[in-house]
Amino acid sequence: QTMITYYKATCGGTGWGVHFDVLKKTGAMNAIMYLGAVAFTQIAVLNIMTGVFVENSFKNAQPDRHTMALEQRRAHIKEANELHEILKSVDTDGTGNISEDEFIHLSKDPRLNSILEVMGLDIKDAH
Repeated sequence: QTMITYYKATCGGTGWGVHFDVLKKTGAMNAIMYLGAVAFTQIAVLNIMTGVFVENSFKNAQPDRHTMALEQRRAHIKEANELHEILKSVDTDGTGNISEDEFIHLSKDPRLNSILEVMGLDIKDAH
């Protein structure tokens, strides 16, 4: 019967104040221990519920592998297109190939070198 009363008091079945008034008559120490137990239970349950909520929120906030792979693939395609446009602009004679003179011109252009470095390409590696 005591556990049922305690369960009702901590879970909202009956107000804890009803049981507190009865225990208060048996002594201050019993009343204080009862209040401490009810408070501890309420805080523990609230803490567990908060932990579960936060954990689920973090799981839902992280993108899945498929989404991350798709984003990475899109970034690679964008970089490849940018590199293609850069190399097309260097091919001044329109042959579709970069001659040695065109490559030397490319290696001396600081703007193009900066763009290539952002892509992780260092023109010095090609020399």
